[in-house]
Amino acid sequence: MSVRLRVTNGDRLAEDLAGFGRRIEAALAEALTASGEDVRAAAAGGLHRRSGRLAASVFVEDDSPALAIAVGTRLIHGRHLEFGTRRMAAKPWLRPALAAARMAAIAHIRRALEATVKRAQAGRS
Repeated sequence: MSVRLRVTNGDRLAEDLAGFGRRIEAALAEALTASGEDVRAAAAGGLHRRSGRLAASVFVEDDSPALAIAVGTRLIHGRHLEFGTRRMAAKPWLRPALAAARMAAIAHIRRALEATVKRAQAGRS
């Protein structure tokens, strides 16, 4: 016994699937950026402010070519606060912000994927 399957218009199907993959990737990149902004806002908002310099330095940037973003600061003071030094205990500010924004990040991603799939099902880009 055997079953035979045949795909007609295979080239068109392959193009449609490749286009869908690109739309999914774009939606995920947008969701990750929104999630990064949530982390940035939570991190900057949770810092004790002397000058406000550290809070103002917190960035979100695309970590291409990977489908990822980076949230952080280039100021050494940020690392010292996060992890401590020999003379100063750690006062984490970035990791708690990431933990606080975790569920919102999942929601951003879920909404982006659902919207992309729904548009594909409706035959829209």
